[in-house]
Amino acid sequence: MRAIPEHFPFVELGAHVIMPNHVHGIIVIRADESASNGIVPQHVGATHASPLPKQPRGPAPRSLGAIVGSFKSAVTHRIGREHNATGIWQRNYYAHIIRDEKDLQCITDYIEANPSRWDEDDENPVRATHASPQLKGGTHGKR
Repeated sequence: MRAIPEHFPFVELGAHVIMPNHVHGIIVIRADESASNGIVPQHVGATHASPLPKQPRGPAPRSLGAIVGSFKSAVTHRIGREHNATGIWQRNYYAHIIRDEKDLQCITDYIEANPSRWDEDDENPVRATHASPQLKGGTHGKR
């Protein structure tokens, strides 16, 4: 995760943690230079007989989807090479827009405390094998 800003210089990485079966992180996407200096890029569509270009596939550049997709791709490649593993990610990811300092502090606290709660996590496979039947199933979804 620490390499994300190296690949996306407009990104700042906040609190983050890599858990045995999931990750948590705060990604801050800064406005690009053209937006901060007031220059708005001009996009030209079709003119007369020339058709509009085909719509690009995949997430928009500089978007959270592009950043997460790139991270997942790099991790998948490395884990596949080093551990011959596949299918390590769920399809989507959870996103939350942090709107104020209180929200930022609550999420930072949650991320930083996550490792200390691993023994009680419903997704912990060691806990699941030792838990009583009424404790299995829990309330946490896949991450």
